[in-house]
Amino acid sequence: MLRLDDDATAFLLRLGADRPRRPRRRPRKETVPAGVAKLVAMLPLPAYVAAGMVAGFRESVGTDTDDPRYIELVGELRLASPLFSRLRAPAPTTPTN
Repeated sequence: MLRLDDDATAFLLRLGADRPRRPRRRPRKETVPAGVAKLVAMLPLPAYVAAGMVAGFRESVGTDTDDPRYIELVGELRLASPLFSRLRAPAPTTPTN
């Protein structure tokens, strides 16, 4: 049992909810409740689990990478997690001659 408060429960439910791909009229700043952030920080994730989560995140976003909420979230995750930065980094390309 996670024992989440009302804010944390509502946040987690919003993560799985269907939502439009276009930005809302008045975008709002989304924040992770402190209890959820603490819970996630305590989870020792093996690298393959973290990689799967990042891949699932990329897949769920699809081609909507110009969404301001996506850009802000990725920026915050890159600052907060060196592992996320490594996993989210674009694949190196080989120059063609």
